Amino acid sequence: MFLSLEYILLDPNNIKERAHAYYVGYQSQQREAGKLALCRNELDNNERGKIEQAIEHYEATLKQKYLVSTVEEWERNKSLINKRHKKNSIQPKWHSIMDQNLLML
Repeated sequence: MFLSLEYILLDPNNIKERAHAYYVGYQSQQREAGKLALCRNELDNNERGKIEQAIEHYEATLKQKYLVSTVEEWERNKSLINKRHKKNSIQPKWHSIMDQNLLML
């Protein structure tokens, strides 16, 4: 967490974009975790409903106007990663959205 915050704050000109990238990464990760949880057969209807509701919340958040360009970049990176690895379940790291070198840290 500390390195994430340090990276977000590293360049004052990119704080907003990096914060959005972190937020999109978190929301996407939670949505995918919820989808995986729904595959479990031992969930009762109440648990399943709560997870479905959480997934809907994450999806609605990712459709917010101020996140559109970040989500598009996230999806572009996800597509590139999955094309190379032949898997559809690999999520990009949030900092990869910025297309910048992390060696500065």
